[in-house]
Amino acid sequence: MASAFFPDNTVLVNFGIINRFDLLAELIGDNGVWCETVATECSMSTPHHPAMAQAHAIFGDPLKPDPREMSDAQILRKQMLKPGDRADPYVHLGEAETITIAVQRGLSTSAYFITDDGDAAIHAKAAHMKVVTTWDLFRLARRARPQMFDDNEVWRCVLALNRAGRVHPPCPAISQGHRTFLNWLA
Repeated sequence: MASAFFPDNTVLVNFGIINRFDLLAELIGDNGVWCETVATECSMSTPHHPAMAQAHAIFGDPLKPDPREMSDAQILRKQMLKPGDRADPYVHLGEAETITIAVQRGLSTSAYFITDDGDAAIHAKAAHMKVVTTWDLFRLARRARPQMFDDNEVWRCVLALNRAGRVHPPCPAISQGHRTFLNWLA
């Protein structure tokens, strides 16, 4: 069975900010899959980051949870909630729905969950999914597709994400400069 790559909206927003869905498509090929809630979140984010409209072509028609999967996703979502999380009933639903669908449909051991949400990553790993972050994708792209993602483009993207207040790499501070970051990424 081919690997399935399930995105979380956090990573999709990152690729929308840097306008590099071409790179994401190149990295995951025809193996992109997403659940209904993540597809909906992506559509809701598209007015803020128009490039996100490209995600629908990459991930296709979303997997819709059946009633049992939706019930299990709601239980998992509640386990993911922390004090101070917004009262929004959709907080963590995309992540929980993704993990639940992967597990219930027997995809978890061949699936990659693309997320920068640390709590979701813990639950995905517990479900035997492999977890990939924005930084992992940057690292892979730099190695596998240097013609598409050279050092200057990597740095441009890092700075754009930093300016947008997005994920911060688990590495030396960006303020230490281009070369320090690229050495860490290597």
